[in-house]
Amino acid sequence: MDEIVTRRHYYLSQSDSPKHRSRVGVYLVETLTGSNVVARITPLGMVKQIESESEVAMTALKQDMTLAGEWNSTKTKRHKRIRAILGKEYE
Repeated sequence: MDEIVTRRHYYLSQSDSPKHRSRVGVYLVETLTGSNVVARITPLGMVKQIESESEVAMTALKQDMTLAGEWNSTKTKRHKRIRAILGKEYE
């Protein structure tokens, strides 16, 4: 059975780390079905905290994705996320 991506979200760390001052981590998380793996997490690196949301928007465009909705904090408040839609999913 082939794995199917059912949802995509970009995640941003809510706070910077002592090692990377004023920078936060960015991740693309894809929820999967048809696989033993529940989600695929792709780290995308560190971005300046002050510019993080616009950096994610530019990254999404480069990956042929569109951001949908608003940034929301996760239950743990350690990250915030936004839904990403792949360009061909609009067709």
